[in-house]
Amino acid sequence: EESEESAELSEARTIIDRAEPLEAGELIDVPIMDQEGYPTGCETISTIMLLRYYGIYMSADEFIDNYLPMADYEFIGDYMYGPDPNEYFVGDPRCSYSFGCFAPVIEEALSQCIPLDCKVEDLTGIELSQLAEDFISRSQPLLIWASMDMAPIYEGQAWILPSGETFIWPDHEHCLVMIGYDDEYYYFNDPLPGEICAYEKELVEERYEEMGMQALALVANDG
Repeated sequence: EESEESAELSEARTIIDRAEPLEAGELIDVPIMDQEGYPTGCETISTIMLLRYYGIYMSADEFIDNYLPMADYEFIGDYMYGPDPNEYFVGDPRCSYSFGCFAPVIEEALSQCIPLDCKVEDLTGIELSQLAEDFISRSQPLLIWASMDMAPIYEGQAWILPSGETFIWPDHEHCLVMIGYDDEYYYFNDPLPGEICAYEKELVEERYEEMGMQALALVANDG
């Protein structure tokens, strides 16, 4: 008899393989969550929303404690020393004095908690309009790095990486789940208000580019 966990993973595989086209103006029905209690947890909560769409259920704390690579920072004298956000979440998503992470960190975490016949696809560097056509129009939501309320990115806290290089955090960094688009707007499950939000396409594309055009999707593993 199939276990509940096996059924959930089977459902995940089915949804990923199906890739049904959206009707005009339709939004992908991704469960909405907010990041209350996780003040710097936009990446975590957006990832949990994506997983739940594919029938894979876990709590935010389970994801953080078991899958999310994390490393803290420290001050020595006048200087802050910390990890590379391409390698670790800087701090802890449950702490307001933390920062965040970039797509490679979430890619690594996701790769550990999805079925073997699924994979994480790194879409970084691809134009958002192309991703919308290739993925959103086929009912496949995306993790997108942009900014909170699509406000301008500006230089925030600087710290010294283990390599000795100085890194400057892009303040207002934010991770959202893209669920739809039309002629004027891109639509997101935004974990900050915990609502579906529409942002003007040109503005989203600008913020997406400011954040290095980072995006991830879950796809069927054909290999």
